[in-house]
Amino acid sequence: MKRALGLLTFFIVAFVPAYVLDIFVIIPSIRKLLALPLLVVRMWFPTLGAVVVLLIEKELYNYKEILRITKPKARDLLLSSLIVIAGYTLALGLSPLMGIKIGIFGPLRELSEAFLGIKASFLIIIILILLGIAAGISINALVALGEEMGWRGYLLSRFSEKLDLGTSSLLVGILWGIWHGPLIAKGYNYSTAFLIKGALSHSYNLEYILIFTLTTSAMGIVLAELRVLFNSVLLPAAAHGTINAVAGLFTYMTLGSRTLSPPAGLSVALAFSILSLVLGWEVVKRPRKTT
Repeated sequence: MKRALGLLTFFIVAFVPAYVLDIFVIIPSIRKLLALPLLVVRMWFPTLGAVVVLLIEKELYNYKEILRITKPKARDLLLSSLIVIAGYTLALGLSPLMGIKIGIFGPLRELSEAFLGIKASFLIIIILILLGIAAGISINALVALGEEMGWRGYLLSRFSEKLDLGTSSLLVGILWGIWHGPLIAKGYNYSTAFLIKGALSHSYNLEYILIFTLTTSAMGIVLAELRVLFNSVLLPAAAHGTINAVAGLFTYMTLGSRTLSPPAGLSVALAFSILSLVLGWEVVKRPRKTT
């Protein structure tokens, strides 16, 4: 009963403020400067939920163990970031099988010419990926930590008390996707209008939530495996930060339906599902604590 009430409290604190902020503030102001800091603020509601529960359950003294806040090695942070790059690169390779064209398109070409004075090229892409890795394991990781201490910290620990790692990480990934519901249903990550003009749809599209949740489920398993393998929530935070840093780059290297291509289409879901199998084998060989 204690755990059930704790989980319910976590869901209320993590979900309700995020949905209210999305529907009444962020979505109406998505093209304004106010939207970005608010998107960062909403990322910390899962951690807020975890802290509230630990306070109620009088377990805040043990927060480092429950949330898995341990100091990782720099090489492990880099590895977690490179795994994300591998996932998106694999998604890029899978995209043509789904009818998606690959090349230097639209904003990527325009930004390269406008700010660098040169045409987008393979070298430019490599530079942008390296910058994405640097951001992913530093500032982006700190921002993503707000979600990860909630999802792959508190929630994964609690689910793992009763369930195996695969089931726990899948459930967390599903909830992670649904938590983004209002933004995704309005076309965030999927609408051409949003990707080009920053404008969200006037209506809700539930198909986007389904595709996004499939993607976060696959990504969530990978992130959970990283946490278990290296016993630190900072590893999935670095991976999550890298996803946020490079997803746009891989988006603008593809041309076609966003439900199939990056940043969060079916090709990405399939690519990270494959990665989860590879990392899962490492988990089996080198089991770690999951609670």
